[in-house]
Amino acid sequence: MIQLSRPALSVNATQALNQYQAAVDDQPDFPARVIFAKDDFPRKNVIGNATFDEVKQKLVQMCSGAERCHYCEDSKADEVEHLLPKDVYPDRCYQWANYYYSCGNCNGPKNNKCAVIDVATNTLIDTTPVKNKRNAPALTHPQPPPPGAIAIIDLAVENPLDYLFLDLNRSFDFAELPDSNTVEYLKAKHTLELLRLNKRPFLSKARANAFENFKARLRIYISDKNAGIPQNQLDQIVAGIKEEAHQTVWQEMKRQRDFIPELRVLFNQAPEALNW
Repeated sequence: MIQLSRPALSVNATQALNQYQAAVDDQPDFPARVIFAKDDFPRKNVIGNATFDEVKQKLVQMCSGAERCHYCEDSKADEVEHLLPKDVYPDRCYQWANYYYSCGNCNGPKNNKCAVIDVATNTLIDTTPVKNKRNAPALTHPQPPPPGAIAIIDLAVENPLDYLFLDLNRSFDFAELPDSNTVEYLKAKHTLELLRLNKRPFLSKARANAFENFKARLRIYISDKNAGIPQNQLDQIVAGIKEEAHQTVWQEMKRQRDFIPELRVLFNQAPEALNW
């Protein structure tokens, strides 16, 4: 996971989302807002709706790599995903700041799962809606979530690398970076579990492959630079590095360079790469 930059929407798209949200907020109570949001969003999020066509274009701009999922950075992003699910936060159903672009492998399991953190007690409170079972008595009406810190890392607001550490030496899995007695640790742990970033072996393999690809591209850049290749050709190599999938691997390579001899040598030969 890598920090993303969220571009601004046009005035027209912003106004349209505000109008959509106003219709949700106008419902008489919280259960009604949940039902309305769940029914209304699929009708608005369709090809040909100029507002959501723009939303998707802007979400693509946010991608690291070529239209890669905002969460796993591996599969193609093709689903508008609510960071905070509309089943629990109908008041954020049409908030631009609540949208990310996800692949089905991330969005499907995440679904409407969510939690908040009680900062006073440093405990995680699961706020995922309980589903009715077939032939079972009806459950209580949906209730607003309790107050607390949002338990998932918000990629356009927070830097995931303040919470997570990617092992470049062996497993290529993520680990929680903060002290285990902190709210930050709970947020890191919940995010990893919710998005299953260490539970899909192909992701670890893809990160390992990206590590080798980044090193190979950097070696080519250094060789060409030393050979006096024109800057415009060097810039193409840099652009390729920036378009590579799994940009978190590249950021970790820069962060961990002093602890991995091979990386120390490479970045010493191309210190400008630290700014890519």
